[in-house]
Amino acid sequence: MIPVEKNKEYVACIDSVSSDGNGVAHIDGFAVFVPQTVDGDKIKMLVVKVQKNFAYGKALEITEPSDKRCEPMCQHYKRCGGCQIRHIKYDAQLDIKRDIVENAMQRIGKFENFKVDGIVGMDVPERYRNKMVFPVGNVYGKNVCGFYAMRSHDIIPLDDCSLGDEINREINDAVIDYMNENNVSAYDEKSHKGIVRRVFTRKSFSANEIMVVVSVNAKSLPKREKLISKLRKVSDRIVSIVLNINTKRNNLVLTEENVILWGKDRISDTLCGVKFDISPQSFFQINPVQTEKLYSKALEYADIDENTSVMDIYCGIGTISLCAAKNAKSVVGVEIVERAIEDAKENAAFERCTDVITNMIMKYGPVLKRKWAVEEWLRSIHVECFWKELVVNQYRKYAENMKKRKFVMKKSAA
Repeated sequence: MIPVEKNKEYVACIDSVSSDGNGVAHIDGFAVFVPQTVDGDKIKMLVVKVQKNFAYGKALEITEPSDKRCEPMCQHYKRCGGCQIRHIKYDAQLDIKRDIVENAMQRIGKFENFKVDGIVGMDVPERYRNKMVFPVGNVYGKNVCGFYAMRSHDIIPLDDCSLGDEINREINDAVIDYMNENNVSAYDEKSHKGIVRRVFTRKSFSANEIMVVVSVNAKSLPKREKLISKLRKVSDRIVSIVLNINTKRNNLVLTEENVILWGKDRISDTLCGVKFDISPQSFFQINPVQTEKLYSKALEYADIDENTSVMDIYCGIGTISLCAAKNAKSVVGVEIVERAIEDAKENAAFERCTDVITNMIMKYGPVLKRKWAVEEWLRSIHVECFWKELVVNQYRKYAENMKKRKFVMKKSAA
């Protein structure tokens, strides 16, 4: 018998934090997930949803706060769905993330007694994101830009997000001002009417440059010169203004159809001393400061030298590939997104790493879009071509699936 009921209040103690950032309480051994809580919190909660094996609750009152709790830096945190654990002290956040990894490796990966030696955190865990996405909508008759509320598509208007660059506030204001002054409507998901869907920004940390992408439900933008003028007045850091066309009834952040309104079609950033050109659709790690630490540590553990050939699976625009190429004999990147392959080749050419991206990608790229094709192809060539080589797999979901299919890649003893 389930010991909790929907719409009923309970007093509980949070004893752990789940992988998605919810605090976990137990009522007679039955798990209840409670957002924005942390282990050590004593709370009064309302059960809002009950399932067969667990329930969801809402904290009504923190009767005794945990010593791991802190005041969130963001005034919108309690309503905004962008972050999950900003009410937790950063050192405690790192401990939670370590526990999540250890639990996944032991419970899912079946690695007994797996332990993380250490975790490398940020010195300043603020203003680190190089990409931000702000949905645009009409709330109570007013055009707004912000983030979605937790577990919904209701937009919470934001004047700033402390994880991104402060310039985003001015960019969003400029877009909203342009809309108001020129009678340009916000997109409505339910009716599929309206024009402006979202504002998307990219930042180059090395060059301190900004790309602004405006996603629209139209083939063109009314009085676009007015928008260009407003955005250019924000800052000379803005070097690219792009219109992204999406007239379909979906919620894609960006489609493949871009119109360059002004400036460059891409910006450049640097990781581990390697320069990358980044287009609006490019996959590029969100946190460049931590990415450099991650890649450096991974390559240190991989112990790549001039006798090592590397295969980078789901290589994206070639970030790991090119970093590895500085020491490796050769690198092969495998990717299913055609635009990412093009970007990877251009980045490789810029770095003069002619062995990094080979014809193997283009030959197998379209075929690899079929489910399991990547894994089947890798299995077919692994023993034949790469049995002594290091294989880098940076795509968690596929790694788990490959394990389930008993396909294991490893660095073989020379």
